[in-house]
Parts: sequence; structure tokens; C-alpha cells
Amino acid sequence: ANNVINNYSVSGCTNCSANISGNKLIVKANKVGSATVDLTRTITNSYSPSVVFYNGSYQKLIEFGSPDPMTTNVRFNVIGGKIKITKVDAETKTTTPTGQATLVGAKYQVIDSSDKVVSTLTIGSDMTAITDNLQTGEFRIKEISAPTGYKLNSKVYTATITSGDTVNITVEDEVIKGKIKVVKKDSITNSCKASGEASLVGAKYEIKNHNNKVVDTITIGEDCTATSKFLPYGNYTV
Repeated sequence: ANNVINNYSVSGCTNCSANISGNKLIVKANKVGSATVDLTRTITNSYSPSVVFYNGSYQKLIEFGSPDPMTTNVRFNVIGGKIKITKVDAETKTTTPTGQATLVGAKYQVIDSSDKVVSTLTIGSDMTAITDNLQTGEFRIKEISAPTGYKLNSKVYTATITSGDTVNITVEDEVIKGKIKVVKKDSITNSCKASGEASLVGAKYEIKNHNNKVVDTITIGEDCTATSKFLPYGNYTV
């Protein structure tokens, strides 16, 4: 308000860096928490050639030269927020894994705007993970290790911290899927050629998951094979 900042210089900065430009004090925080900028004003002879000590009842005294520098400081509370990621199955959009896969154990890196990894997170049993306090700004969230039974997701998510609040991000993984192919053979010919007037075509098979639930029924075709639909990661019986 008094346009005097340019008379000072930055003599120190705790948890920050600072500079003076005209009548502006520009501060960049290094981390969340408290920051202090120390300012010093040196009064030269051009401002004050001497100091006079005056009292009507006593002898007048004068000190020549410049007085000691004037110092002050400015304190800041550097705010920051957290990033919380919630892991879901890409197909069901829920935190319940598909098949015998698991969402627990996925690892993510949180990267700031200068490409520095500021946090590494691991999805816990509640399908979430949360960072410590981070400075305001934009961050990227990248999966570096997929959980058992899921494909690594190459998508990079972004989150912007603008206050002390927690930013919630939902991340997905696609479960690994495959098919089961049954090949039918005659036990005598050991091939697709049936014995006598018998036929291998038309045999039906049930495919059950680890919970003993029938998830597909397949029928042997003219080529003596049958293939299931895509099934999620896990153990099956035919």
C-alpha cells in the first residue's frame, strides 16, 4: 500500500524462494506447511546521514553514518490437498473384481508438472489409496504395476489441486480374459474320425468356474472342437 517493497531485498526464505519485482514480493513455496520470507532494508547516507537523539532536559547527541539495517519477515501458510484414487473394474465399474482376479495391489505414480514423482501409491483392501498433502497444481496419475488378473492400464489420469480439499479420481483396469477350446477325439482312432457309425459331433460340455457355477455350455462341431466364450481370469473345470 505504501509502495516501499522495492526498498527492501530478500535476505532469506524458509521452505520457499522469493524475489522482489517493483512493488511486488513474489514467493514460490517448496512444500506444504509454513514458509517465511526475511526482508532487509539498508538505509544509506543518501537517505539519512545521521541520527539525532533529542531530549529537552538532557544533552543532545548525534550519531553520524547509517543506522543498522531494518529487518522484517512475512509468514505464509502454504496450503495443499490430497489425491485419493479408487480402483474399479473397467467392465462392471464397481470395486468388485471379476472372476478370480483382484484389484488389490495395483501401483500408481503421482507425477507433478515438472515430471517429478511425488508419490507412489498401492491400492489397499478397500480398493483405494491416498497421497500425503501435495502442493496446489496439476498432477498425473499413472499405473506402473497391474494387480493379479488385470491388464496394465496405459491411460494417464489428471488431477488438479486448488485448495486443501481431497481430489477424488476413479481409475480402471480391464480383466484378463481367454477362451477354453475342447478337442474331441475317438479313443480308438485317436482322431476326429469316429469308430463305426458313431459320431463325435454334438457332444455337449459344461464349463464351471471356481464357485462351481456353470458359466458356459459348448457343443462339439463338425471339426470335433468347441470353443467357449471369453471368460475372466481364473480356474475352470470342463
